[in-house]
Amino acid sequence: MARSDVPELLLCASNELNWTLSLFVSASTAELSVRGRTTAFDVVHDVSADPGPWPRAYTLLAQQDTAIALIEPTATPSDWSLILLTQDRGLPVVWTATCHPS
Repeated sequence: MARSDVPELLLCASNELNWTLSLFVSASTAELSVRGRTTAFDVVHDVSADPGPWPRAYTLLAQQDTAIALIEPTATPSDWSLILLTQDRGLPVVWTATCHPS
């Protein structure tokens, strides 16, 4: 796989906070788990930076939640970095994590 391609499934986890994100690229879905609560999202938009290819932005939409996931490769061949813009307990948050293909 070229580093210009995002893997079909990325598993992302925060080292500092208790949350995970599973991004199913080919299925256009994602799951965010925060403190034992899991939210299923549809990936409704996928775009690369201009000029690309990085970062790649995914717009996530659930029934009552939204998020933007910014993904890009790291210097480690199997790792990806994630910046997640979303809400937690009604407040906007920006979270970071390392992701691994599965």
